[in-house]
Amino acid sequence: LTYLSIGGWGLLILAIFMLDVAAPETETFFHRLFDEGPKPGWNLGLKRAVYVLVFLCQVISAIGIAASRSRMRRKTDKFRWDILGLGLASVGVATMMYMLSK
Repeated sequence: LTYLSIGGWGLLILAIFMLDVAAPETETFFHRLFDEGPKPGWNLGLKRAVYVLVFLCQVISAIGIAASRSRMRRKTDKFRWDILGLGLASVGVATMMYMLSK
């Protein structure tokens, strides 16, 4: 479960960085200085890849939650809250992407 959690969080961080690259550019001082506008619109290929990565994070989270619940048979076993956090964070990123793309 530890490797599953680390891999899922790594994918989510990669998705967030890719989302930053895929987002439309904002106008800066250099765009105005050289009389060039920023590139309009999203990079659709990267945006689709981010959706896939976020979906994979949600699947990893669901598998991790199911595995964590099934392993709780002893008193010393504890629920893996980091996997639940991964699921909530990936839902948050997916919601943010949906709201930004309108």
